[in-house]
Amino acid sequence: MKILKYIMSVLSVTALLRVSYAQEYELRAHHYLDQVEENFNRASTAKQKLDIALQPVNYDFIYSQTSSMQPQMRSDKANPLSFAICLGDVDLVHKFLSVIPDVNDLELAAWGYRQPYMPTHMALDPTFPRIKGVPLAHRLAIIDAIGIKGADFKLVDYEASHYTNPPLAAGDPSGRPLAERKKLMARGMLYGADPLQKGSSFSGVNLENEPVISGLILQYFVERVKEGAEVRLVPEVTKALENLLREKGMSCSVLKYPTLRRHLQESVAKLKLQKTKKAHQKARHLQSILQESEEELRRFERHLKK
Repeated sequence: MKILKYIMSVLSVTALLRVSYAQEYELRAHHYLDQVEENFNRASTAKQKLDIALQPVNYDFIYSQTSSMQPQMRSDKANPLSFAICLGDVDLVHKFLSVIPDVNDLELAAWGYRQPYMPTHMALDPTFPRIKGVPLAHRLAIIDAIGIKGADFKLVDYEASHYTNPPLAAGDPSGRPLAERKKLMARGMLYGADPLQKGSSFSGVNLENEPVISGLILQYFVERVKEGAEVRLVPEVTKALENLLREKGMSCSVLKYPTLRRHLQESVAKLKLQKTKKAHQKARHLQSILQESEEELRRFERHLKK
C-alpha cells in the first residue's frame, strides 16, 4: 500500500510539473508575440512590417534550454504569422495579413506535421505551438481572415517534403486533430477547400458519408453570406449542399444568392454613375430586388434553425 501511495504521489507531482510547464510555455509564447507586435506597430514602412511578420521565431526566448519540447530539425521553421494563427490571436493575424501581398507565397510556410504548412494548413491544424483552450470563434475567424485574403485552400508545396497533405487533412495524418476538427474543415470548404483532394496520408472527405460536416457547411454558408462575405464553393461541396437541401425539402436557390447579390450590387453602382432619371429608377428597382433577396435569406435561416 505504501509503495502504491508513493507511486501515486510521484505521478501527481509529474502531472503537476507538466501542467506548470505547459502554462509557462503558453505564457512565453504569448509574451513573445506581444513583443513582436510592439515592433510591428513601431515599424514605419510596410516592408519593415512584413519582415517582422515573417521573421524566424526566436525559440531561445520561448523555451528553456533543457526543454524536451524544443523543436528539432526542420520544425524550427516558424514565423510570427504561424504563431499568431496557432495561438488564436485574431487581431494580430489581421495585422500581419494586412502587409502580406500574396497569402499564397510559399515563403509564408512554417513547419507543421512532417511538411511545410501554409497559413491555411495551420489554421485547420494549429500544430506548433499547440495551445489548448483557444475559443472556436477565434479559430473560425482566422480561417475567415485567410479566406477573405484570397488564400488557396488546396495549395501544397509538393517539392519540400514526401508528406503532401492538403489543408483539409486538418490533423488527420498525425492522429492528433483538434476536437473541433470537423467545424474547421467545414469553414475551410467555404473558401475553396476541396473534399476530393487527397494527400500522401489523407484520403479526402466523402461528404455523402459526413452529414455533420455537410450540415455545418450549410450553416456557416448562411451565416457568412448574411454577413456579406464572399464564399468560394467547389463543385463537390455545392453538390453536397444541394443534396442536403433536397433532403430537407428546401430550395437550392439560396446557393445562388452570393452571385445574385454581387451582380445586383455591381449593376446598381454602375447605374448610379449615370445621370439619367431612367438609370436611377432602374437602380432603385434593383435595390428592391436585393432587399427582397436578403429577406428571403433571413427566412431561409429561420427555417434552417427549426
